[in-house]
Amino acid sequence: MKRCAWSLAVLLVLAVSRASDVSDDEYADSEKGHIIAHKYVVAALEPQLSYPIIVQGRNCTVEVVLHNTGSSTAFDVVLVDVLPAGAQLLDGSLSVTFPKISSGSATKHRYTMLFTSGGSLEVTYLPQGTVTYKADADGSQQTGLTSRSGLFLLTPVQQITRYALYAGTWASLGICRTPGHWRNMAIFLGLVFGLLGANVGVKQFGASRNNTLRKAALQEFEKDGGKSD
Repeated sequence: MKRCAWSLAVLLVLAVSRASDVSDDEYADSEKGHIIAHKYVVAALEPQLSYPIIVQGRNCTVEVVLHNTGSSTAFDVVLVDVLPAGAQLLDGSLSVTFPKISSGSATKHRYTMLFTSGGSLEVTYLPQGTVTYKADADGSQQTGLTSRSGLFLLTPVQQITRYALYAGTWASLGICRTPGHWRNMAIFLGLVFGLLGANVGVKQFGASRNNTLRKAALQEFEKDGGKSD
């Protein structure tokens, strides 16, 4: 019985010590900074859309918001961003260093770029930047990525076409919204006007033929009248 009691006591002591170690580790992990980087395009047409619209040849501003969601200050926060293909940097810098970001606070970094090429009706995703920081004062370094941001990159011709479709949608009372709708409408109107034109042509041909017959009959009547005299 004594041996069983001693065994139970030893097991209880080990369990308590392990539980205290786990709780200490969890508490230690929670006392660190944690940076979340959200990247998006600011200067864009119709920002209410899920993916903003950027026109080739026009400036657009990219903003990265660094938010410390941890319970401790993050030190030596370094952001290094990357330009997408076909873009060039106009203003600002792709890399920036912040000495520290306090817990619960956020800081922003902006730069302006210009797309010199590209243009697609599909979503273009910006490359993700890299964020490195020290999660606490002891120098525990962490590395993360910015969020994935997408946009629609249009050429000037595509943008003009888009405006024309908007005007056409309004003019057609919402019937024609896409180039396919306008193609079908053009085919339908072509058939309608073709049938109307054919109908008018048939009527004109019939009227011309009747006039010709009347003239021939009148001439024949005049000839017969001259002979009877």
